[in-house]
Amino acid sequence: MTGEFRYYVFYILDAQQHKLMNVLKKHIPEDHGEAFYPCMEYYRRGDKAVKIRAIFPGYVFLYTDWNIKEVHQLIRMHRPEINSGMRELGLAERRQIDPDFLFEEEAELFDLPDITDEEKSFIDTLREGNGLLEMSSGYEDRLYQDDKNKKPVKKWIVMEGPLMAFQDMIVEVDKHNRKAFLELEINGRQAQAGFNCFPKAHWYPSEDSRIARLDDGSEFDINELKRSIMTVSK
Repeated sequence: MTGEFRYYVFYILDAQQHKLMNVLKKHIPEDHGEAFYPCMEYYRRGDKAVKIRAIFPGYVFLYTDWNIKEVHQLIRMHRPEINSGMRELGLAERRQIDPDFLFEEEAELFDLPDITDEEKSFIDTLREGNGLLEMSSGYEDRLYQDDKNKKPVKKWIVMEGPLMAFQDMIVEVDKHNRKAFLELEINGRQAQAGFNCFPKAHWYPSEDSRIARLDDGSEFDINELKRSIMTVSK
């Protein structure tokens, strides 16, 4: 063992990921690592309730001080228990896996771009939350200007939840389905997170604002709506 903790990422069929998790948790002592399957809370409109789904379907993360050879030896020894095609993805840095201690069918180059400190911090947050990313809430801010086009630029401000530390990673928000899309990919899969996007007045109400909330959780300022209708009428 190297004594230095790092991440390993495994891709496996969705139906088999629990078998891999069992092997890793059973045979790697708690003080030498932990395995997790990143999931997120999200709002399911059909049920009008918060549910849980995988952030990276089929991907299992392992954080351990075992070196790459020890991890592969463990997988080789317990491969019959996993009973599925699987490959390991290098997360910490680009590397070519030594074919001398891999299965012949896995003796190829597996790599991903180096992750940034901010991306590693996001994955650390997932691990520290037992693999579950809870819902966050905030608002869309359009006060930022593009110097070239002089047009409002969207920016999402997180007021509550784990995304508060990562709001600069948000590249788009689906308000209708309450999801945020982040500037982070694992082997081509973009990270998502549950995100309630309420109007800015919800967080900073003025004295004359009256916030109304619909059954689906969306909000609007009644007085602002009245003012807009009166303006159009004129």
